[in-house]
Amino acid sequence: MNVPFLDLRRQYDALRAEIDGAVARVLASGEFILGGEVAAFEKAVAAFLGIGAERAVGVSNGSDALVLALRAAGLQPGDEVVTSAFTFVATGTSIVRAGGRPRFVDLAEGSFLLDPAAAAATGARFVVPVHLFGQAGDLAPLRAAGMTIVEDAAQAIGARLPGTGEPAGAAAGTFGAYSFYPTKNLGAAGDAGLVVAPDAAGAARVRLLRTHGQKEKYFATENGYNMRLDGLQAAVLAAKLPHLADWTARRRTLAERYGARLGEAVRGDLVRVPRLAAGAPPDVHVWHAYTVRAARREELRRHLAASGVATQVFYPHALHRMPAFADAAPPGGLPRAEAAAASVLSLPIFPEMTDAEQDRVVAAIADFYRAAP
Repeated sequence: MNVPFLDLRRQYDALRAEIDGAVARVLASGEFILGGEVAAFEKAVAAFLGIGAERAVGVSNGSDALVLALRAAGLQPGDEVVTSAFTFVATGTSIVRAGGRPRFVDLAEGSFLLDPAAAAATGARFVVPVHLFGQAGDLAPLRAAGMTIVEDAAQAIGARLPGTGEPAGAAAGTFGAYSFYPTKNLGAAGDAGLVVAPDAAGAARVRLLRTHGQKEKYFATENGYNMRLDGLQAAVLAAKLPHLADWTARRRTLAERYGARLGEAVRGDLVRVPRLAAGAPPDVHVWHAYTVRAARREELRRHLAASGVATQVFYPHALHRMPAFADAAPPGGLPRAEAAAASVLSLPIFPEMTDAEQDRVVAAIADFYRAAP
């Protein structure tokens, strides 16, 4: 039995009539950029998040969402922006594209998330906490430090902040950025994203910036961008959105099964499974990725591939170790981020995955460590 890392065809097959109908509706309308489908999706996703519809702005993709959010939050050229060194490269490049200077801090102990106390201690005004792999991070120390927060919630739609229960990416007083890249928990049929602003004024500025800085057609009041969401993607997302809660519930079930079965099959010093903090409710995590820390990762990954099990490494290099961010590399490095990059391995997890497929993944991992302990 081969186990794919992700199989989007299964999702499409289950929703074929709804998705095909949405696409046909847009093609018949002739309204392809922004328009009614985008407005309807913005309203629907705001309702899903439990926020006012005026706060949600559909944009071209998750990276552009970060750029727009930072600009709308008041970032000025050269401003320092604190973020995690262990994240997808777009977090760092979006800060640069928006005119900022990344400043990387390490992970919290035992976590894949930015250390909020270290971020607050920098004295910087701006911070981009990353809700990595679908787990919402703690914003309380950042708020206490008076930092301007732009949440990178590209992987975390539906997650809730620890302590407050606010929606990750849409917490009070923050800007947030979501990605709807096809592999995300809520995925489009191409690139798409969303900015959530703290209020209507912030959202209005995002709408201005996403359309060339034009308050009226052919008259720009400032330098903006072409970062608009198209109607086809909005319609596909709106068709999928009613299923997101059920998909998330299945991801949580699969994550719980992984934790239990891997704990029984493999020593904890060989495969460290992700666990929520003691007392944390399950809704702090939506399990976009199920990421373990594995001894002899590359050997294990080759064994799994030979066994028909697809895996991914998210992410093999910390940002401060990349040439693109050499100027932001802190003296002495960031040991927790570097250790994570050297050991992480993401296993298949998607709503249509069967229990039998998951058991096959666990068995293949156990076989590897039994053969070569």
